This record gives sequence, structure tokens and C-alpha cells, in this order.
Amino acid sequence: MKSAKKYVLDHNDEGKRLETQATFDNYSLDKEFSALEIKSHSIVLDAGCGTGLVSRFVCDKFSLKKIDACDFSDMRIHQAKEYSKQQGYQAIEYFQSDLECINKTDKYYDAIVSRYVYEHLQDPLKVSHELFRLLKNNGQIYIVDLDGIFINLFTDNQILNQLIDELKKGLSFDLEIGRKIPSYLKRAGFKNISWDVHICKFQGQDLHQEYANTKDRFIFARPTFENILGSKKFEIFAALYLEEMQKPHNVLFHNKFIVKATK
Repeated sequence: MKSAKKYVLDHNDEGKRLETQATFDNYSLDKEFSALEIKSHSIVLDAGCGTGLVSRFVCDKFSLKKIDACDFSDMRIHQAKEYSKQQGYQAIEYFQSDLECINKTDKYYDAIVSRYVYEHLQDPLKVSHELFRLLKNNGQIYIVDLDGIFINLFTDNQILNQLIDELKKGLSFDLEIGRKIPSYLKRAGFKNISWDVHICKFQGQDLHQEYANTKDRFIFARPTFENILGSKKFEIFAALYLEEMQKPHNVLFHNKFIVKATK
């Protein structure tokens, strides 16, 4: 693991937010993984497992006897182990690892899944090559990631728009990664690449949930945002964003890419 790396939302309570978020319709694991097919005897890797949400879901959905799950954050691995222990999961083997260099032999996995990870990667192409190395011939990779989250709020508030642009330039992760994943996989050597896009739109109850979700995101990402904007401008940004997202004439949405490929 490269200890210099950190999540933008590197907060102990981020794990709880992720678990709660997965109960919302716009972040439904059932919908995101409806096209995934895995045989029960498969050896599977959850690359960038976070709190183990996907690992637990895949274990249940396909009755897997064993799944490996890795993340570079020791905090997330600890949380994932705790959630699995509390819920009685014994088939998941968690380990800490940088996704650019995973300590497994070539062609080790029958399938690889990864959710909301590529947006955080410093070198998505290098990680794609590493996942290609780990996958067995004819094995499948299944990636879910977002495109336009946070920045796809249309408002005529020019102060907020300027602050969003300033944040986009300063953030270390890619807010438009979803559309790029098929290209990364192609360059890494994958074949039979297919992709689908689901629109996540926030109105009514969905907007109410996303409002609370966004408030927590801002709390947990505050150190990162303040490093870019400064404390005073961050306070202005957070207040304006939360205010504008509640106005019914403002449009808030993002796209969710589901990408499949084989080796």
C-alpha cells in the first residue's frame, strides 16, 4: 500500500454513509449488478472494496464460497471486516493493497468487480493493466462508476458555478470517469467491452435523500475542499450548493456507467 494516498472522504463515519447510501434507489446494488453473472465456484476479486458492500452482495447473490476483497485504506478494511463479522459473513477474505500492485499470481481470478473506485484512481490505466493480469483467460470484469456526480447541478447562481469550477480544477479525482472506463479497458487489453448508462435524477424523495447524503459528503470532505478553496470560500460553497439543490427548477442528476469486458 502507498500510504500517501487518501480518499477525498477520508473520515471514519464515511463507512456509515456508504452503507446508508446503498439503501437509496439511485445507488441500488440490485440495479447496478443486475447484469452480472458469476458461477458459484468462481474465484472473485472485489477491487477497491470499501466497507465490503459489494463483496457481501455478491456473496449472497451467487452463493460464493470465497471472495477476495482489497482496498488501500486500512480504515475501510477494518470497517469491512467489522460489518462482515456482525452480519455473519465468513466467505470474504479482506486484505490491504494498492490496486496498482496486488500480490496475487497471474490469471488468479475468474471474475473481478469494482464499484465507485475508478474515480479515485491516480492512474486508471495502470490499474486496468493490473486487473487484466489478474484475470483468467475468458474471465470477466464488471465495473460500476459515476459520471457527473456533484458537478451536474444546473443553477444560474454564478458564484456557486465559479466555485464548482474551482473545485473541479483542484480535486485529485476524476468526476467524469465513467465515460472513460471502456477506453481504459480497451487499452489494457480487454475484449468484448460493453457499457450501459443509467441516469440518476434527484426529485422528490430521491432529492430529499441526496440532500442529507450531500451534507455528509461535505462534512467528511471538508479538509480536502478547504485545501482547494480555503475555509471561508468552502463555507460559502457548501451553503449555496445545499440551497440551490433544493430549488425545484434546478436540475440535479448524474450518470452511472456499468461496464463489462472479458480477457
